[in-house]
Amino acid sequence: MQAQPALPSVFDYLDYRRFLGDWLTARRLGDANFSLRAFALKAGLPLSNSSFFSKVIAGKRNLTLDLQFRMAKALKLGASEIKYFGLLVQFNQSKHPEGKQHLYSELAKYAKSKARIIGLEGYEYYSKWQNSSIRAFFGIDQKENNPGIIGRKVFPKVPAKEVEEAVKLLLNLGMISKTANGYALRDANIATERENKAFVGKLRIQEMLRLATDVFNHVPPADREYSAMTVYISKQGYAALQEKIRAFREEVKSLVGADKGEDRIYTLGMQFFPNNQLPEWDSGSRKA
Repeated sequence: MQAQPALPSVFDYLDYRRFLGDWLTARRLGDANFSLRAFALKAGLPLSNSSFFSKVIAGKRNLTLDLQFRMAKALKLGASEIKYFGLLVQFNQSKHPEGKQHLYSELAKYAKSKARIIGLEGYEYYSKWQNSSIRAFFGIDQKENNPGIIGRKVFPKVPAKEVEEAVKLLLNLGMISKTANGYALRDANIATERENKAFVGKLRIQEMLRLATDVFNHVPPADREYSAMTVYISKQGYAALQEKIRAFREEVKSLVGADKGEDRIYTLGMQFFPNNQLPEWDSGSRKA
């Protein structure tokens, strides 16, 4: 007899919509008689809104304070899980950076939370593209310490105040060190592979995509490389290309590490994503 899939733990998530989607998938796999309509009744939702659960997962609707509590009770979450779920909803739905950072630090107080593993500093570093660009700037110029000049030299330009904030963060994280005249890198490279599978990695990717869009029309063609291709491929071919991309990334690291006379900062972005409904999504395994 096949073992029933375990329901996911809310502490393993930093996205409550993804948690709800995974919970729903596991619930359906574990009980063929599970009904979203019955769940809606249990959550105290009107019958006419039985699709509300699906709309929340898809990001088309938000949860009010009352609904998030009723949803948590219907999910049969424990006391600490209900509190965590409530913070998670607020964190995901908040539009204010300062409020979001406060909520993130509250999530990090839970021993099992992914926020605790990632760390608030990691969230701050990856949430703004200029942090990594200013860090890279000190790889080519260790003698400049004027925020205004640094801000004018990076691209796109960054206000002096934001340069000061980035430098303070980089110093606190130990990514750079103060020298007699400026700043120097502590390490040539930083590892981001693990973070790319977590929430801050998602922030990083979204921020880099936004940056790429912003600068596209402001850089001469000779100084940029943008390309895209759409292919049809098998699942095995996709896995093979994934491995090629990983190998290429390591090759880039090696080339950059051996490079001399650096005088410019570049961002390399690679996107490889599906353009059709994948067969495995039919079972409800797609994740936001």
